[in-house]
Amino acid sequence: RDSRDFLSRLSRIKSPTLIIWGLNDKMIPFNYARELEVIPNSKLVIMERCGHTPYVEKPEEFNEIVLKFLS
Repeated sequence: RDSRDFLSRLSRIKSPTLIIWGLNDKMIPFNYARELEVIPNSKLVIMERCGHTPYVEKPEEFNEIVLKFLS
């Protein structure tokens, strides 16, 4: 399946969704994060000065974001 098929199905997600993106991600550039905002009830959090692995690069900040979302 191509990526457009995948993206067209995102709007069917029913669960609250947290999207965390490193602004300096070199593997998957930031502009792709905006495409995920079609997920209903989603929250996009951009982590500055962070790359592809926010949970490794900034674990404390990452954990705070996740815990806040879950509460």
